[in-house]
Amino acid sequence: MLVLHVHWRPPSSPVDTGGMLFWAETSQADPPGWRRGRLPQRPRPKDHPFCALPQAVGFALGRDANRQSVTLQLPSSRSGPLPSPRLIHSWNIDEETEPFLTPWKIKGLWLPPVEAMSILVRLPSVEAGNAQYFLGNDARFWHHAAALALEALAAQKLVPILVRADPGEREYHARWLPVLDSPDDAGRLAQLEAIMPPLCRAGVDGSSEPPSPHNLLITFLNTSCDALARQLGRAGTPYSSVGKPDPVQLWIAALFSADPTIKASPAQLQALEIGHRAWMRNLFVAGDPTFRI
Repeated sequence: MLVLHVHWRPPSSPVDTGGMLFWAETSQADPPGWRRGRLPQRPRPKDHPFCALPQAVGFALGRDANRQSVTLQLPSSRSGPLPSPRLIHSWNIDEETEPFLTPWKIKGLWLPPVEAMSILVRLPSVEAGNAQYFLGNDARFWHHAAALALEALAAQKLVPILVRADPGEREYHARWLPVLDSPDDAGRLAQLEAIMPPLCRAGVDGSSEPPSPHNLLITFLNTSCDALARQLGRAGTPYSSVGKPDPVQLWIAALFSADPTIKASPAQLQALEIGHRAWMRNLFVAGDPTFRI
């Protein structure tokens, strides 16, 4: 049997797209080996002993993708990482040692946001279609987060913005930002943050503290909505007039391009940012934050 998991890695830079690693625990692996003697204070990452092969994950999801690995801090004991409660196995697990966090290398299938979204929305059908597949709590969580992102897109709750891509203000990116402004949205966001499984925050990025539920959820929603909006709206990109395009036209073109960089001069970009701020203020002039594109 397989217990399917999903790990969201936020963008690490303005040009990074982020992505999701789909991986699984399998009960078909050999029993994990026990650690003897004194436990190391700073253990080095090792391969997860019962992480399923990426091709097995691909078979379960019905598609293939790039194979990558991430390092996750997982609750462990002398017998290795603690199995998911849903994983049925016959291994002898250490239940006497108090669990501690240890880094483990996880191998799986890596998908960018748009492709990952198509898998996330149908995860329940994967579990329902085969008695040997179960969803981990983290996979269920990201399924619900994906549903919220798709609802924002369906309701056109998006605003086009400019984002500074370097401190010198010489490069700006055009982005789509979801606007979750209704009372129901606020409640759902707070609920999702409160129920985020600890496994979602297990990524090792060199920081001593795990990422907060708020930052993980917001980066997922922002990145996914931006990627989907620019790809799904590409066929309807507004027509540009003949001649040298002005900064606004360049901004609009970048909103529907795979490359979000606005191809304008630094002076044009600064003027565009000033105009964009004034435009945004006009959207809120009546005191009502609700608007649609």
